[in-house]
Amino acid sequence: MRRLAWRAWATAVALTACGVGSLAAQSTEEVLAQRRLEYQAAVDAYRSALSALEVAEQRFTDALREIDRARRSGDEQALARALPRAQDLSVPKADRERRLQAAARELERTRQALIDVLVVRQAELLEALEAATNAQERRRLTIELEDISNQLQELEAEQEDPARFTVMPEIHFDPRDGPSELRAKAELIETYAAIADTVIAETRRQIASLEARLVRERRTRDLLSGLDRFGDRQVPTGPPTGGARVMGADSTDAGGRPVSLEDRIEELRSYVEELQEYRDQLLVRAKQFRERIRRNT
Repeated sequence: MRRLAWRAWATAVALTACGVGSLAAQSTEEVLAQRRLEYQAAVDAYRSALSALEVAEQRFTDALREIDRARRSGDEQALARALPRAQDLSVPKADRERRLQAAARELERTRQALIDVLVVRQAELLEALEAATNAQERRRLTIELEDISNQLQELEAEQEDPARFTVMPEIHFDPRDGPSELRAKAELIETYAAIADTVIAETRRQIASLEARLVRERRTRDLLSGLDRFGDRQVPTGPPTGGARVMGADSTDAGGRPVSLEDRIEELRSYVEELQEYRDQLLVRAKQFRERIRRNT
């Protein structure tokens, strides 16, 4: 009883942490079902916005071609008609672009919300599987646990690569620079160094989250391997349940290679190392500007 109470408390805390505090009174399965519906709605809205933009872009492109043909043929009347048409069509095109951007943000938000709840459910299932006492229950939990793992892998494969830090243009000394110009350049460089520090901290948080996931995945593999030895595991033969293929994405990257947590963690670690080196270079450069200020005053 105490273990069940602790698990319920831990689930509520986890749901609150992943941004579903208002739904923490619901079971994880209920929250998960709602998050799947929200994600599917976001997928549909994104696809609709993308189709609308493609239509608007095609019409705008056709109008630009009419302008080009009129200019090449010297047909002033045709050009007078084509120019305002292109201008008119540029407005819905811009609107469709904004709509697509908003839909993409909502899609990413709902995808991450679904991932967060799937992670909570994965932890619950692992706890239940470790405590299960009969073969039938272990088989049921095993099927659901493998399904959750597949869904997480597919959803994360759909996510865009981490945003890369924008490298600032090289700032050089100018013989005409006085103390105010040198100070402004130093402060600009230090601002970029501070931004790099923020990105480093956020990326480290992502790494920590993925490492925790990796520990659970390895625990799951070890546990399932043990169940295989005792014949308590029944591998599912049908398609995944619960909408694992919401968008029909596979679990590979652009090069067709499997996406793994280990690969993602290693990529993010390399990115942090690059950022740290760049930040250190920026700080050295800022120090050089400030030293020149001291020499010139």
